Amino acid sequence: MNVESREQAKTEVRRMAADLTAGTDHETYAVPRSTRTTGWWPSPGPTSTARLDREMGDAVPGDVSELLRGLDEGSAVVAIGAAGSGKSTAAAAARALGYTVISLDELRREVSPRRDAGDQSATRPAVAAQNALFDEALSAGKSVYLDSTNVEGHVRAGLIEQARRHGRTVVALRFLPGLSICQVRNAARQDSRRVPEDVLAWQYVGARNATEAVLLAEGFTAVHDVG
Repeated sequence: MNVESREQAKTEVRRMAADLTAGTDHETYAVPRSTRTTGWWPSPGPTSTARLDREMGDAVPGDVSELLRGLDEGSAVVAIGAAGSGKSTAAAAARALGYTVISLDELRREVSPRRDAGDQSATRPAVAAQNALFDEALSAGKSVYLDSTNVEGHVRAGLIEQARRHGRTVVALRFLPGLSICQVRNAARQDSRRVPEDVLAWQYVGARNATEAVLLAEGFTAVHDVG
């Protein structure tokens, strides 16, 4: 993430916090005081702790399995969401339904000399492995679930091109449970897998800005919101 993107993310999250303070409830942005981290992250004012408690139970609504079950055989499902948004929980549901699940974190662990899923130096070879496995699964006609953030348009464009090359339906799943939910889940991760605050904000803003209209224009066959 470049400096400009980081600053844009900071500005966007500060706006979210200001909305909450003003009483706007279009998302749960506040972080409970017990889990709030230090740094540039804005103090959000009144916290929606009751709503946070309600939403922290399950990472993904129970109907995600039904959604995945209803997709065409051979569909390519691309998860889009920040760290802690529920993508990997949905991946478990997809795997149970017979989908081939390709997880960037798992691939990063496999290629990392430290066997560490949070080893960012292993991201480039992990992405190469992901794309190769994605192409292999598409070629075999398998239903595929891609478990990675995919919050950048140019990344999604490459995946869409791969799916279209094999004549596959490509479906976007947007994971937007609320920024504070992602923050709390991220804080609970082991140190090596914890995403820096500004990167998490950037991911969340990227996922939120990938609207249905944007994703359909990019070439997705269908878009579904989760969370």
